Amino acid sequence: MKRLIFVAATVALLLGLGAPAALAADPLPRTGSVLVSVNHAVDIPAGDHLDTLVVVGGDARISGDVRTIVVVRGTATLTGATAETLLVVNGSADLQAG
Repeated sequence: MKRLIFVAATVALLLGLGAPAALAADPLPRTGSVLVSVNHAVDIPAGDHLDTLVVVGGDARISGDVRTIVVVRGTATLTGATAETLLVVNGSADLQAG
């Protein structure tokens, strides 16, 4: 339980650090949508829009538009995606063509 609280607090802190950059420019529309996934893979298809995506212990495959992406202990694969902020902790980012 302490580990989950630590991960949640870390993610919240990291999102707070990314907020000034996200507020500086507004190229993506705000949708008010947030998706949080723990220990599961996530697919965001082309045409989908999210404000925030947080994935802990899983991989994220993104082809749509996401303002802020946080992946902890996983891989973020962006293919033809649009993002303002990408943060990967203890994982990797795969930025593919498009």
